[in-house]
Amino acid sequence: MQLFARVLVPLDFSGMTPGVVGMALRLLSPEGEATLLHVVETLPAVMEGAYGVFAHRRETEEVKRLSLEKLGQIAQEHQASVRGGGRLTPLVREGKPANEIIAAAEELRSELIVIGSHGRSGLEHLLVGSVTERVLRKSRCHVFVVRG
Repeated sequence: MQLFARVLVPLDFSGMTPGVVGMALRLLSPEGEATLLHVVETLPAVMEGAYGVFAHRRETEEVKRLSLEKLGQIAQEHQASVRGGGRLTPLVREGKPANEIIAAAEELRSELIVIGSHGRSGLEHLLVGSVTERVLRKSRCHVFVVRG
């Protein structure tokens, strides 16, 4: 089995997180790096001006801080499972999840994206869409989907 030196692991902090991280570590080469990514979805700004930033901006920054903390905990919990000198690196980005995952994969020169799929179908899939599906369509690197 081919192992990968640079793996991107997008996480939504759902119940699938341990399985997705576990699979990523199985595919990570010794001395490799797995980047644990969480994307905080951007809310459209109504107005930012002379009187400062509206509350949602401060809330978004707090969510990003808490997300980075959570990723750090996940990295710490799984560090013992990393072979050799491999590393787990937390990363938080803000924006549309699929777009940010693709951008991060390109910037980090990821060889593999390991992502979970919740298996939504029907009306829920139509309304919510699928980040995983968009990543599969747009990614320039390998994508491994862990089913929920």
